Amino acid sequence: QELSRTDGSYYRSLPLLQRIHDRMFHTMSDASASLMHLNLDTSACDSMSRYGHWDDGGWNLCASALPPPDQPCVVYSFGINKDTSFEFDFVRRHPHCTIYAFDPSIGRETGDDFHPRIKFFNVGLGGKAKTEEVNGVIWKMMTLAGVMSMLGHEWLDVLKMDIERSEWGVLGDMVSSKKWVHVELWPVTQILAELHFSPDAVQFEENARNVDLLGALEKGRYRVFNRDENRPFSYPININVLDNSTHARFHYALEVGFVHGTIEQRWTTSPLQLEQQ
Repeated sequence: QELSRTDGSYYRSLPLLQRIHDRMFHTMSDASASLMHLNLDTSACDSMSRYGHWDDGGWNLCASALPPPDQPCVVYSFGINKDTSFEFDFVRRHPHCTIYAFDPSIGRETGDDFHPRIKFFNVGLGGKAKTEEVNGVIWKMMTLAGVMSMLGHEWLDVLKMDIERSEWGVLGDMVSSKKWVHVELWPVTQILAELHFSPDAVQFEENARNVDLLGALEKGRYRVFNRDENRPFSYPININVLDNSTHARFHYALEVGFVHGTIEQRWTTSPLQLEQQ
């Protein structure tokens, strides 16, 4: 059957058994990955490991990209809900690392830490610094640069984002930031993000902008070491990538791991020195 529709109603119109099969077994093709700037690079990470639960809440991490035990290690985890399996597994396996966890949606106050090395902040991450009301609760939103300035960090070894579509605003802010004008100089070794695409055809321009952001990451020497389709919470869709005749087909929620192509410079070169090269 020709897959010509690019919105969610097409998927819902399919027979039940076909929908179940697609949801469980469909995998992004190499052609679709290339269009999305999400080509999997098996050489990007020497040692990948699962941290936290094997299902939703756990993440695949490039362990070989972490700093050695005699170096400082900083991890930001945005969007934890009530599942801290990733964070506790991480500090158990890497005692030299400190995790800073952020989530304005769980009713927990800043300073109510989960662990001496899992600090908690009642703050959300977005493309702009602002306050917004969500279900009667005021959320404080900050940019990544703002959070790093607040905490006095110049480099992140891991940036994890599970923030329900706000990841695009964050990446857009980083790409356009005067502070981080060159993606290849971003002070972030690896990025773990759940990426959400719209299953609605009317969102073509939004999806196209997001694909451009992934292209900026690729040009900035971020390599995809892991790409998983979120099967329990999304389904396969066709997305217009370049025009109305060029489609990529995949689950509209993807868990992706990016690692910078020059991670060895993290422990030998400062961001200022990198910029001067």
